[in-house]
Amino acid sequence: MPRLGASLLLATLAGCVHPVGSALTRAAQTEEAPPEDFALLYQEREGALGGRDIVVRADGTMRLERWRPGFVPSTERPEATLNATQAPAGALAEQRELRLRPAQMQRLVRALVEIEAWEQEAGDGLPSAPVEGGRVTVRLRAGGATSEAWEYARDLEANDRLVRVRRLLDEFLLRSP
Repeated sequence: MPRLGASLLLATLAGCVHPVGSALTRAAQTEEAPPEDFALLYQEREGALGGRDIVVRADGTMRLERWRPGFVPSTERPEATLNATQAPAGALAEQRELRLRPAQMQRLVRALVEIEAWEQEAGDGLPSAPVEGGRVTVRLRAGGATSEAWEYARDLEANDRLVRVRRLLDEFLLRSP
């Protein structure tokens, strides 16, 4: 946990200018539940292969939607996905919902703070991905604000940042009944 302590210290010293970062850092430091308006949207878009959306809300509700190829929704309106309740008929290959325990929510919040998930690490000057390339996006809502960070799917492991969110969410899914 030394890395989390250093991340929390740096976030505190820096003043955590972004409201999402401030709200999540406060929750991680006090080991309380995330803010009531907390929502995380993890999106994988794999070009012609489909994709998946995972939404986690402050109350611990976690929803997975795995999209069939050709049915993946646009990422242009993330608020639509954060607020959506039903997908088009035949579009989903898998849909699951579970409830995370408070300890799992705290692990998620700490991981988000550790990687400063509200900050975009790569600028817009990145080379474009190949047509068949995918993209992973993490959108957060907390503290009355929203943020977005993304990486090309092919760079996830090398960057070792957003992949940590994916690993944690996958662990929660695997351990659920």
